[in-house]
Amino acid sequence: IVTQYDTAFGFGPAVPMALPLPGPSLHSGLFRQRAIAEVQQCVQQLRQGLDRPRVLEVLDRLADFVIDSVVLQQTGIVQELKKLSSWGDTEISSVVKDLRSQWKEDFLLRDQVVKGFCERGGLDRKQGRDMEEGLFNSCCPLGFMDGEEKKNYTRHYKRLCTLLGAAGPGSLAKRLKSRELVPSQDDDDDEEEEEEDDDDD
Repeated sequence: IVTQYDTAFGFGPAVPMALPLPGPSLHSGLFRQRAIAEVQQCVQQLRQGLDRPRVLEVLDRLADFVIDSVVLQQTGIVQELKKLSSWGDTEISSVVKDLRSQWKEDFLLRDQVVKGFCERGGLDRKQGRDMEEGLFNSCCPLGFMDGEEKKNYTRHYKRLCTLLGAAGPGSLAKRLKSRELVPSQDDDDDEEEEEEDDDDD
């Protein structure tokens, strides 16, 4: 529990400070660089030629991270998982398959939403990406697209597409294209236009 700094200097009793609930102010996008560093560490461990139990431990850790297209692109984790699939170990191959299937499913859905925003509102790729990230972070603050979070993500995507389809002065699409409105940014990565790697084929 975090307490007020005043307590450390003798200005009053300790007062617990509540963290904000997961949502627009606290979401997985804020910790992407940490996720990249952790996944890179997993990659390094796998390259050291671990024994089977340690490999399974690393794979179990990977299931806890939010793996989006940026993390995939900057870590090369998929290439390492492909190598594990060649071991011929049934359990390891099954875990690897599940991880890659989940990452690919999320990637394809999110990429489709980006394309939908671009087509519906006449936005460029970066604007579409930024808009999708804002939607994802709001609807799936923990970074996992399951159950109600996925339903909310899909519902609000359709709602935003309807708004983007409206034309005329003051419309959402017009304000975005003129930069009067700018989708919220969660990090300062220079994201080039991302396409799915051959890794996930």
